[in-house]
Amino acid sequence: MSYSPSSTARAVADLFEGQILASVEIAAPPERVFKALTSGEIADWWTRPGIFDTREWTGDVRKGGRWRASGVANGQTFALEGEYLEVDPPKKLVHTWRRVGAPGATTTVTYLLQKQDGGTRLTLRHSGFKPPEASVTTCAGWEASFERLAELLSTHRRQAGGTTPTNTPGALQPQVCALTYFTALENKDRAAIRNLLAGDGRFIGPLSSFTNADEFMKAADIFTQLVKKVDIKRVIADGGDVCVFWDYTTIVPTIPVIPIAAWLKIQEGKIKYFHLYFNPAAFVAALQRGEVAQALQAHNPG
Repeated sequence: MSYSPSSTARAVADLFEGQILASVEIAAPPERVFKALTSGEIADWWTRPGIFDTREWTGDVRKGGRWRASGVANGQTFALEGEYLEVDPPKKLVHTWRRVGAPGATTTVTYLLQKQDGGTRLTLRHSGFKPPEASVTTCAGWEASFERLAELLSTHRRQAGGTTPTNTPGALQPQVCALTYFTALENKDRAAIRNLLAGDGRFIGPLSSFTNADEFMKAADIFTQLVKKVDIKRVIADGGDVCVFWDYTTIVPTIPVIPIAAWLKIQEGKIKYFHLYFNPAAFVAALQRGEVAQALQAHNPG
């Protein structure tokens, strides 16, 4: 079995449970990976370029021992700290996680290391986020950090002459990009929505489909105007593919809450493919009865 570092790094935020699940395959033995998780090497890989980087790390790696890390995020200094709950080298590591001086619940990070042919499969569960939505930004950080860790520890990559896939500098991680879209939709921020769409993307709905972002924006504008609430129920991500299950509440009283499933393909921080699955019957009926026009007039009397 061969490893392509960083291309195997995946992180998913479960907004229902308030946790992050992440994994990466690394061309290094478990002992070497465990050392990178429990030493000053953390400052070399615990980073998300352009967003944050870790400058210092100290720790007493034993059950009941403490750790602390500090660095810079978005131009501001930060510090994290926690306590080791379980230390079982080179198989398992569990510690708490808390940002110093900031609100929010103390969370728990669990690493599992599994030896595989040619390397190690490292999996992570970061749980206890309150509110659950707080896990989204941290999720993107774990994926970027695991990519960096795999790059640093992969001894086979340069020998094989391989290359490490990278994201376009400044591009949003796929899951963050998808959720940013739905935030912009609820805020009716058309400029932000358009900025997230690839100009030559493919956009499919139950009533029509488009291969041009501007045409899609024109056709979908009525749905943007009608938004009252966007309620995200669940997010599933695998690389550049993101599925979002959400409830769409409109300003039209006669239209019930519409459950929608969205499948998005993200490339270089842009939505390249967007497929919406929902039953449009209630919307079409309200449109034909003139209730949509009435609701828009009531909310935009000018």
